[in-house]
Amino acid sequence: TTVFARGTPGGDTALDLVTAGAQLVLDDRPADQPDLWRLDDTAAYRSLVVVAVTVGNVAHGMITLDALEPDCFDDDDVALVRLMAGLLGAAMGVR
Repeated sequence: TTVFARGTPGGDTALDLVTAGAQLVLDDRPADQPDLWRLDDTAAYRSLVVVAVTVGNVAHGMITLDALEPDCFDDDDVALVRLMAGLLGAAMGVR
């Protein structure tokens, strides 16, 4: 689990994405660009999909999918992650 805090570049980006109920798709992250969200010292992803998990106006978090190679995800992959986020959000809203 990663904790995001306001006032940090990664935190501001993540929290803005979740509160807007948005998605982010990076097809090819340049090797010299700092990671948006570094989970550990081995983070070397090149492709990234991030989708907010929300129910109504309540933000629960996000689902991320990453790959070591560039251009790994197509529109079907993004649609599947969006579907999963919607289902997860709906399930969280039931409890």
